[in-house]
Amino acid sequence: MRKLKYIENKVVLKTVTKDLLKNVLKIYDTNEEYFKVSMNGKPSIESIIEDKNDIPPGSNLQNKNYKLISING
Repeated sequence: MRKLKYIENKVVLKTVTKDLLKNVLKIYDTNEEYFKVSMNGKPSIESIIEDKNDIPPGSNLQNKNYKLISING
């Protein structure tokens, strides 16, 4: 019987800074259909910044978590 090797996933959460905007855009670009509906077009660096800073009425940016998640790099 063959033993299966367990590999633990390494999950990293990073706060989205100016340096990571291009990485976020790559992810947004993989979900084109969603952005056609939600943003009426193709995502851009500007739309990411808007998404990152947009908050519901009565809330503030301290209550918002906008993170980049990576699993095993």
